Amino acid sequence: MGSTARIGGGIAVIFMLPLFAHAQVVVLPPPIVVPGPSITNISLVSSNASTTLAKPGDTITLSFTSNGPSLVTPDATLDSEPAVVSNTGGDSWAAAVTLNAGDIEGLISYSADIGDSVGGATSTISATTDVVFDATAPVITLLGDPSITLTVGDAFTDPGFTSDGGDNDATSTSGTVDVNTAGTYTLTYNATDAAGNTASTTRTVIVNAPPAPEPSAPVSSSGGNGPIAGSYGAVSYTPPPPPPPAPVVAPAPAPAPAVEPAAAPVHTPVVETPQPPAPVEPETPVPVQPTVAAPVAPVAQTAAVATVTTGLPFVGSSWWIILLLIMVLIAVSVYVTKRGKRDTTRSR
Repeated sequence: MGSTARIGGGIAVIFMLPLFAHAQVVVLPPPIVVPGPSITNISLVSSNASTTLAKPGDTITLSFTSNGPSLVTPDATLDSEPAVVSNTGGDSWAAAVTLNAGDIEGLISYSADIGDSVGGATSTISATTDVVFDATAPVITLLGDPSITLTVGDAFTDPGFTSDGGDNDATSTSGTVDVNTAGTYTLTYNATDAAGNTASTTRTVIVNAPPAPEPSAPVSSSGGNGPIAGSYGAVSYTPPPPPPPAPVVAPAPAPAPAVEPAAAPVHTPVVETPQPPAPVEPETPVPVQPTVAAPVAPVAQTAAVATVTTGLPFVGSSWWIILLLIMVLIAVSVYVTKRGKRDTTRSR
């Protein structure tokens, strides 16, 4: 008798009985391995304006073609997220994932398993692509204060802002400031990076109305200190210049002293034949021109009228001139009278 036993790897051992035994080793052929489908035309793109960049909300799509028997729907992951796989026609497939803010930033990797429908081998593809996922918005830094206060009529220049992306970021400013109109204005600064992430910030500009001028001091319309009619308005007031000083009036000259008649000379009486006295003509008095004080220039309405003191009992008039003339006439009259009497006595 004999028996046969298979010892893994395709090796058979045969035992022969009863008189003697021997073993025979038989090498079996290796099992047939059915290869999995071949994968070609592999690509991964982003729906971003730049197909090599992606931001939250963008969709990345892995496309490939399989060559082989009828396939089951492949399994795929993109950026560690399960992908939605669909047949795009024939042996072409597409696996897509929409990225979110919490997904892993950086280079995007993918993996896909493709198998046939008859239980054959499965092909696996995986790689890291050059598509970059960027979920970070730009950082905007204002130059100057976030709130600026002006007064109507002031000049204003927007200090501007910077973005951490530098020249790679697109920047813009919206809003205007009217420095001639009081109000509150808002300037909005925007920045967009290469992946399309956006950021914005604002600055407030307050334009205040000019302060009302202080009311000017009331001035009397008559030049005095009484109130002026009307109301205080937004006008400027320039006080009038001070009045000029009152002119100094020189005191009038003292009146001329009265002319006393000269003492009569002593004559030795001489007996002469009486002669009729020659008529004596009275002396013509010398007219005295009155001194008229120069007119005094008018001063401010509030100034008092200057009073001229002459030292005489009367003040501020020309009566003293008239009195002086009267005194002169009296002196001349007395002199003429005395002389006439003297001549009469002499003629006797």
